[in-house]
Amino acid sequence: MVSALPDGYQGKFVLVVVATAAEGKADELQRLITAVSRSSNDPDKEPDTLTFRATRGLGVDSNKFTIIEEYRNMKAWEFHQSTEAYKTMKESRTIADVTLSFTQEFS
Repeated sequence: MVSALPDGYQGKFVLVVVATAAEGKADELQRLITAVSRSSNDPDKEPDTLTFRATRGLGVDSNKFTIIEEYRNMKAWEFHQSTEAYKTMKESRTIADVTLSFTQEFS
């Protein structure tokens, strides 16, 4: 499931991603997300990515990953999707299901 920013939205937003790893692929997905995190948190590589925090569920939820991403604007998110680390993860077939929620911080 993917939500979307309203047409014409300008400015900062937070993206909450919940990804479920494909069967037997959780450890590989974690390695790929770690590579995306390194790229995202490097201001020389992604200066308009403000936050990229990844978590992995515990116990029976160890195949679920929640990622909190904050971008200065839509162009920053589009740039993020063009990075090698992101494209490698997306093409890896390690994700069985993903939900994206575009949100706005209010406090």
